[in-house]
Amino acid sequence: MIEIEVILGVVLTVLFVVLFVARNMMAKGKAEHALEQEAISAAASRLKAAEAEQQEEPQTVTYVVEDVAVDSKPQETVKAEKAHEHHKNLPEDSMLRRHYLTHLRTMDEALHDSRPTDSTLKRHYDTMIEKEVEQCLDDDTALEKLEGSYQEEKQHPLKGKVKKQLFAEVKKAQEATNIPEDSMLRRHYITHVRAMDEALHGDRPTDSALKRHYDTMIEKEVEQCLCDHAALENLECSYNAQKQHTTRGIVKKQIHAAVEKISKIPEDSMLKRHYLTHIRSIIEAEHDSPQPTDSTLKRHYETMIDKEVEAYLETEIS
Repeated sequence: MIEIEVILGVVLTVLFVVLFVARNMMAKGKAEHALEQEAISAAASRLKAAEAEQQEEPQTVTYVVEDVAVDSKPQETVKAEKAHEHHKNLPEDSMLRRHYLTHLRTMDEALHDSRPTDSTLKRHYDTMIEKEVEQCLDDDTALEKLEGSYQEEKQHPLKGKVKKQLFAEVKKAQEATNIPEDSMLRRHYITHVRAMDEALHGDRPTDSALKRHYDTMIEKEVEQCLCDHAALENLECSYNAQKQHTTRGIVKKQIHAAVEKISKIPEDSMLKRHYLTHIRSIIEAEHDSPQPTDSTLKRHYETMIDKEVEAYLETEIS
C-alpha cells in the first residue's frame, strides 16, 4: 500500500509540473503574438503615412522617374554629358546635347588623319580630339573656325585627297624601312641598327672630342638608314659579311689550335675515330648552311665534307 501511494504521488507531481509548463508556454505565445500584431499595425500605419506624403508631394515621384531615365542611358554617354554640362554652347536637352557633341567630334575627326591602330597613338588621338571639342564648346572663335574648315573641306575634297596621299606616301616610306609603329619595338629596332653600324667601325674612342665626333657620325648613319631603304640593305649586308668573316676566323683559330695540340693522327682506333670526328665537326661549323635533309643533297654534302677533311689532313698534318 505504501509503495502504491508513493507512485501515485510521483505521478501527480509530474502531471502538475507538465500542466504548469504548458500554461506558461501558452501565455508566452499569446504575448509574442500580441507583440507581432502591434508591430504589424505600426508598420501599416507608417506605410499609410508615407503614401499620404507621396500623394501630397508629386515632385518626388517625378525626380525618381528622371533618375531611372538617366540610369538607363549608356554609362559613357552619361559621363560625356556630365563632363560638358557646364559649357555655354551646349543645348539643355540631353538628346540634343548628345547629338551636338557627336556632330562636333565628327567635324573635328574629318579634318585629321584616320584613327591610328596602335593603343598608345589611339589614346593620344582621342585626347587631342576631346581637347579640341571642349575648346569649341567654350570658345565661339574656335567653333567658327572648326565649322569654316569643315565646310571648306566639304567644298574642296581634293585638298583632303592630297593630304591623304601625302600621309599614304609617308606610311609607305615608313613601311619601306620596316620601322615599327609601337614605341617599344621602334626603340629596340633603332638600337639594333645602331649596334650593327657600330660593329662596322672600330672601338669607341676614349677621348672626349673623338667620342663626340664618333657619336655624331653614328647618329647620321643611323638616320640615313632609317630614311633610305638602300642604305639599310647595304648596312645589313656589310654587317652579315663581317659577322661571317669573324666566324670563319674563329673557326680557323680553333682548327689551328687543334693541330697544335695533336700533330698527327693517333694510332689507337678509338682515339683516331674521335680525332677525325672532331676535325669533321670543326669543318662543318665553318659552313653557314646546316646539313640538308634531302637524300641527294645530303649525299653531296657528306662527299664535300669528306674531301675537305682529307685535304686538311694532307696539308696540315703531313
